[in-house]
Amino acid sequence: MKIKTFVATFLALLTGSLSVNATGQEPEFLKYYPTCDYEIIDTGVAVVMSFVHGNVVSEAAHDDMMADARDDLFNKALEVDARGIVLLKAKFNQINNNRGKMRVTAELLSGCKDGSDYDEGDVTPLTPNGHKQFSMNVIRSERTITLDAFGAGEVITPALPENTVVSIAEGMYGIKPGDSSEKVEDIFGTPSFTFRQDEHWTMLAYGRSHWITLKDGIVAEARFGSPFFGNELTNFFFFDDRFDYRKWSINGIGKGDIYTGKKQQIFRQGSITLTLTGETYLVNNQQDEEQEATGFVLSDEELMASLPEFTWQKSNEAVEYLNEYIAQDRETGSLDISALPGEKIGWTSRQSGKGYVLINPWTLVEVVGRNVSKVNVSPDFIQSEYTDSHNWHFAQFYKGQPKADALSAAGENSFVMYDVIEVEAPDYLYKVYMSEINGKEQVYSMEMRIF
Repeated sequence: MKIKTFVATFLALLTGSLSVNATGQEPEFLKYYPTCDYEIIDTGVAVVMSFVHGNVVSEAAHDDMMADARDDLFNKALEVDARGIVLLKAKFNQINNNRGKMRVTAELLSGCKDGSDYDEGDVTPLTPNGHKQFSMNVIRSERTITLDAFGAGEVITPALPENTVVSIAEGMYGIKPGDSSEKVEDIFGTPSFTFRQDEHWTMLAYGRSHWITLKDGIVAEARFGSPFFGNELTNFFFFDDRFDYRKWSINGIGKGDIYTGKKQQIFRQGSITLTLTGETYLVNNQQDEEQEATGFVLSDEELMASLPEFTWQKSNEAVEYLNEYIAQDRETGSLDISALPGEKIGWTSRQSGKGYVLINPWTLVEVVGRNVSKVNVSPDFIQSEYTDSHNWHFAQFYKGQPKADALSAAGENSFVMYDVIEVEAPDYLYKVYMSEINGKEQVYSMEMRIF
């Protein structure tokens, strides 16, 4: 690819031509749609070929094909004086055991009609490298969202396959590593919860315990039980009887069965592993051990090895906003979800219009339509290893505040009962919860209802 770029540049210098359109600007591959008024001049299609090995397309082969496709689309954009190039689809088809082709479709955009530079609006369907993006309809410059993107669509619950045996060959109820997100949706339907860590990684919960991890729309892992999210979060998920009461089995050992031997039983085929996990109990006057089957992990280790670490800022912008909200002089009224700052990284499906949006790993918002009805803030939404990095300050209370200080800070309009401080106003009510941490009673979590 570097040779091709060098040759193209060298020829341009020889002929005195430059890779610019009639406006003197070089066409640009966009990661975000412009926010200004523009026109879609044309739709461009590039078809490129590549060698493959069986049905596997390596990352290097994908990148080479995308580079060739971008070259073709760049030239098409020059021909029609386009300013921006938005990749819509990149579909690969295998021709035979050694050859395949990729068809890349793009929109060719004009510049801004008012002559301004492009600004960053909604994300495009694909990155310039051809990877899927998940917009969640975020308008970056205005920090607003369209709530319909968060679980507000029709909930589809197809009947699951009758086979409850989990194996490397059959996967988890017909879904295994390497399958597409479309296949997951066809077999499992609407997820109970969707979490998007970044443009590449998505986690789907079905019921409260079955999880699918996707990388760029491909299943990397299927498991029972989450290594990241805590029960306090999953308890907000709506029940899905298809999954929550399903009794799976692995190699003859069923969910909840007692077995002997190693706590973990691992089966392997290439990069795919299936691990049965269990809890250990002491029996016979604590002389012997036995295991209870409690979970499993079906994983493509090569794909999962690239899962990035979870990193989050320590401050809680949503709580900071609510702190300002209660201090303002305002008319009593509803709070729109779009007003709350945060990435909106996860959301549940809806029941009777009600659902939950995860603003950040510690803040879960109950919404009815677009209106915020309740805000829950807790370190226990995620596993304990991530909780120490989280801090919040609300009214006269803050996370980690000693119980004695919190009780002293409670005003005359507060109601105190055991480890709960409750404060009520005409259009909201909030509760601060205390807990014993390392032998010391301190403020731990909070919730706020908005009327």
